[in-house]
Amino acid sequence: MSRAVCPGLERTASGYVCTYAQRPINPFQWYCFGDYFECPIYVQYMKTRAPR
Repeated sequence: MSRAVCPGLERTASGYVCTYAQRPINPFQWYCFGDYFECPIYVQYMKTRAPR
């Protein structure tokens, strides 16, 4: 089964970065895999994002 990965998660040479929070993040301790719709960073980003 394939798991959804947060579109704000970016892998870098030094680890992972949350592009919404602009900081390093451990995706295994957050919601980055599968449950990112529940992530407080993602929720806040979606609230402040301009409508398309």
